[in-house]
Amino acid sequence: MSLFTFLSYGQLSEGFEGATFPPTGWTTFDNGIGLTRSWGTTTATGLGWVYAGGKAAIINKEDVPSGIAEDWMVTPLVTVPTNGQLRFFARSIANGEQGSIYKVKISESKDFVGLDTKGIYNEGYVANGWLYIYYDNYAIKKIEYELVAASPEQKIRSKSLFDTQINHKLVLTYMEYEDKMYPNYIYYETPKLVNVGLKTKEKISKEEEERYNKEQRFYYTVQEILFTEVILDKEKINEKLNSKWDPDIFATKPYNKSFWKNYNVLLESEEDEQLIHDLTKRAKLFKD
Repeated sequence: MSLFTFLSYGQLSEGFEGATFPPTGWTTFDNGIGLTRSWGTTTATGLGWVYAGGKAAIINKEDVPSGIAEDWMVTPLVTVPTNGQLRFFARSIANGEQGSIYKVKISESKDFVGLDTKGIYNEGYVANGWLYIYYDNYAIKKIEYELVAASPEQKIRSKSLFDTQINHKLVLTYMEYEDKMYPNYIYYETPKLVNVGLKTKEKISKEEEERYNKEQRFYYTVQEILFTEVILDKEKINEKLNSKWDPDIFATKPYNKSFWKNYNVLLESEEDEQLIHDLTKRAKLFKD
């Protein structure tokens, strides 16, 4: 891949024309796999690898015996203004579209991320994740995003309360429909605190206390939304927008005869029947 990149508004502009590489403030690193190839520059203007000027940054492909080689070229840290734009020119060494997907890394910035949750210390995180972008039309295919405890206070809180450093995890995937991208699947996961710790006057062992504190202190909540249909009919959309909406999915609802008439359930499998049989040996599951 050859690469010429710049950031608008004059904050960062780089054409890799200098005598030294990487340029001042830029860094390159790898994951220790495939060390034969690394980032450098090329002057192959006749092959289309250089977009403008006389040079471009380049990383060539390499066969590795196992694993996946990762080679990174990192810009200096910059603050992107509101409505700022990141623009770059890139192409693969092989001609034509190779079914490629850009993976844009979401990483930490100079400031911690905070959620400003009322009554709860929900600050001191760094962002981590990926954007998956189609090579040919730059449409976002998938987003993976998580908040990782980073400040000393949040690291202690997350480890002691939830036994993890990842407090929020979000995954969004998109589907293509009539040349546009729409949400396809949303997944959100976070631990919820139940008890700060065991408080008892009874004498118990250290192992029992630790087990209780870990198993009874919190639980993971998982929220998922799957979109199976894209509706573009404006009349149907306006009808739904104007109808009364209750966000409480646990609220008592009136009996919906048409829904339950068409509601499908899976038939019991042999495994289900055996499970009922085995459990019935210990206690009856059904009334006589």
